[in-house]
Amino acid sequence: MKIYRYEKSDGGGPWCTLDGRLRSHPNEIQMNDPYVYGCSSLTALNEYFQNRKDVNILADCVLKIYDIPEKEVIISTRQVLFPKTYIKQQV
Repeated sequence: MKIYRYEKSDGGGPWCTLDGRLRSHPNEIQMNDPYVYGCSSLTALNEYFQNRKDVNILADCVLKIYDIPEKEVIISTRQVLFPKTYIKQQV
C-alpha cells in the first residue's frame, strides 16, 4: 500500500521526532508508540495539512512515499499508521 508522509531528515514528522519527542518541547515524549502516521493518497495528505494553523509546520519537511505491506497498515479515519521500522533515517 502506498503511503504519503511529510518528514524531516531525522525520519520524524512535522510535530515529533521519530522517537516521539515534541519538536516544540524536545524534553517531552508525546508519541511513544511503534507507529508513524501518513495518508493513503497525496490529495488526502495535502488536505490534512491545508487547514493547520501551525506557522511553517512543513518547513524542512520532504514528501516521502512508502510502499508498506497492507497487513502492516492500520487505517484510521483521516490517516494511516505503519511501523516505525520502515523509516530510514538520513543522518
